[in-house]
Amino acid sequence: MSQSGALGCDFFVLLGDDITFESKGWKTEVEDHFMSISESRQLPLGCACVSFRDTTFPVFPTFPVMHRYHLDVFSGFLFPPSFVNQHGDPFLCNPELLGKIAALKTSSNRASVHTLIVVDNPGCGEEALASVEALRDWSPNHLVRVYVQPENMGASLARNAGMAQSFGDWTVLLDDDVIPEPDLLDAYLGAIMRFPEAKIYVGLTKLPEPQSLMQHSVFANPPWGVTANLCVEGRTNNSLWFSSAYPKSGGGEDVDYCLRMKNRIGVGPDRETCIVSVPEAVVHHPFWDNILLQIAGWARGDVQCLSALPHSTFYAPPNWAEFCMLLLMVTWWAGAGLWSSLWRLLVSLVAIVGLEAILNIIPALTRTPPQMDWPSRVVVAVLAIVPAMTQVSHDAMRHI
Repeated sequence: MSQSGALGCDFFVLLGDDITFESKGWKTEVEDHFMSISESRQLPLGCACVSFRDTTFPVFPTFPVMHRYHLDVFSGFLFPPSFVNQHGDPFLCNPELLGKIAALKTSSNRASVHTLIVVDNPGCGEEALASVEALRDWSPNHLVRVYVQPENMGASLARNAGMAQSFGDWTVLLDDDVIPEPDLLDAYLGAIMRFPEAKIYVGLTKLPEPQSLMQHSVFANPPWGVTANLCVEGRTNNSLWFSSAYPKSGGGEDVDYCLRMKNRIGVGPDRETCIVSVPEAVVHHPFWDNILLQIAGWARGDVQCLSALPHSTFYAPPNWAEFCMLLLMVTWWAGAGLWSSLWRLLVSLVAIVGLEAILNIIPALTRTPPQMDWPSRVVVAVLAIVPAMTQVSHDAMRHI
């Protein structure tokens, strides 16, 4: 970003490498919007952010246009160094999206609803905080409170803060970058009535229709539940909390929470029925700006579960990453004589990784869109195996 300022650019826009402009004259329109905001709000020119309309997900400001005034104010930084949650996700502390969450109710007042918005980034700006504070509501059966953390404490501690202040028997955990379906609470309430012995209810988090090969690769993986949409026991009957040992931006804490719940129940039929899937409880989540970076962050957190929950692990033969590490260490310990055969070592490593990749690509191909041409399907399948191989690599490094 500092380079754009050095080149004398007045405007810059954050774009992905898989987008196509469909609007003609968009540069003039962007400048007109900046001028209009400056005149109507009596602000310096450039003290604003104008966003493109993403046709694949029109309700989210995916591609923001910034003015060099932003860089001048923040000494050349696009995001402050303390902005660690979601890798600079532009949707955090978004009053419009939070308003949709705060508006959730049950039909016919089937349950008392209390919404608590936990702001885990108090440095997001006075204007943003004021907009969130404006969502407070003391209406009957629609209490909305706002709690601001003293500092950015991360996903786990933010959820714990919300659960600790919960008045209800059940707590629905939602991230602030999701759009819930209006009947979300009804779906969870129905599941609680059908499965009263369950402890955790996992909703469905939907992504928009994929457009790029990278986005298609996410759909080529089996679906999984995430804490962006989860219903757990509330304060009145809960003593299990999310662990703060995992990354602030999330990853692993949801798996840890579910496994610890199962371990508390012990052996028996209740262990297998304590977690229930609720596909009718739907929220919509946008794609991440950097999918591989997001997944790599999850992988770093997920492998910590192996150390935190040893009783939920099992012994198995070395996987491909562990075998590669063993091969490297044996070569190192054997002395300098074996380094003359370095090329054999490299060939062996390439063969091991290549074989593992092929074994994973073949099933991934069956989950790619059949209407795609074969080269694109192969690329999607290759990208789809990155999460699993990244997680295994982090696990192997953990043993060093």
